Amino acid sequence: MEIMELMIWSLIELVKYILVMNGILGCNIRKNREKYLAFVYIMIGSVVWSRLSDYLFLYKATFGFIMICLIFKEKISVKVRGYLISCLAIDSIDLFLWSFLINLFPALEQMKESNYFGNLAGTIWWLGIALLVKKQRNYIHQFFVTLSFGWIVLIGLVIFGLGLVAGGLQYSLSGDLPEQTQKKILLLYMLVMILVSVGSVILVYNIITRKSLEKIHEIEKENLVLQQKYYEGKIQQNEEMQMFRHDMKKHMKVIQLLCEKNEIKELQEYVKGYLQEYPKQEIVCTGNLISDYFIGETISELQQKKDFEYSVMGTFPEELAISNVELCILMANALDNAKNAILQVEGSAFLRIELKNFNGHIMIQIKNSKMEEVKKAKEKPRPGHGYGLKNMRDVVEKHNGTMEVKDEGKTFRLSIFI
Repeated sequence: MEIMELMIWSLIELVKYILVMNGILGCNIRKNREKYLAFVYIMIGSVVWSRLSDYLFLYKATFGFIMICLIFKEKISVKVRGYLISCLAIDSIDLFLWSFLINLFPALEQMKESNYFGNLAGTIWWLGIALLVKKQRNYIHQFFVTLSFGWIVLIGLVIFGLGLVAGGLQYSLSGDLPEQTQKKILLLYMLVMILVSVGSVILVYNIITRKSLEKIHEIEKENLVLQQKYYEGKIQQNEEMQMFRHDMKKHMKVIQLLCEKNEIKELQEYVKGYLQEYPKQEIVCTGNLISDYFIGETISELQQKKDFEYSVMGTFPEELAISNVELCILMANALDNAKNAILQVEGSAFLRIELKNFNGHIMIQIKNSKMEEVKKAKEKPRPGHGYGLKNMRDVVEKHNGTMEVKDEGKTFRLSIFI
């Protein structure tokens, strides 16, 4: 194989791997410059391997895996399963489409560029599939990265079966069979390919839908708990306000009497005692009632701790990019984790909340004090415990956002961008 021919083949194969891995399976492409090493490998590798014509099979067999490792930012286990699925799928479809084109246009078989037509047809095929599943790509990725060994084997067998069908089609059409028989075989294999492909898509779609419904159910359950907590807090605030109004006249009469008698010292002590006994709810204004409640409640609970400082900067926009239910899950879980970490700190502690919004996006950053070595509970976690961060990530990923959790020794930082 000549250098230019091998280079063109490599570039077309690279496009197909990107379409399958990124366009269909939703794997993330590297943002650094390391991904461009793929093109360096193609240029140098094409020169070297074209000279080693006896070992071209090794180049073609390892090409896909090297490209995936250089271009995509995923765990090695995800890259391996992605390579196996992509390689089998690309080869099977290429073989099938090439056989189909040869049967429709017999003159192509005599042309030197016949392989290019098959490769280009494969590229168009995968581009069409990528556009078809574009809206479901995030769900496909979540399903793909959590694939068990059994599912990988099953998918591999299905793809291998498609490869056998494509190989059988090519063998049958290349034999000395009557033209009518070849057309029947072609029609039969096309039906088999369509049925297997449609069946596989329906199966994967049902699995993804089921997992999606399970996640929605988990989030709804947590949201009901948070809503109950929110309304109970509001009811308690209302009761405290009614009690405050009920007792206000009595307190004002006592204050008036002390003022008339010019008992300044007794007046100061009375007011100081009243303020200490009366449970106060911190008032916060972020532009969102749900956020205000959870921040205010958290600060009020933490103010019982000595040497506690806090700051809340910024507001939410009038129209959020996420629903109030999703904001409730983010703020409630984030503040609950921050509160638990601060309560473990001995001595001074702080909580800093920063909110930013621009171009329809919101940024939430929460920094809090923590013990340098977090105490781990010895008892078994209660049912439902430990899903907070997971549900937060689900909300963020649903809106194609980012979430960073960073342990900085004595400080914990959570950054969310949606």
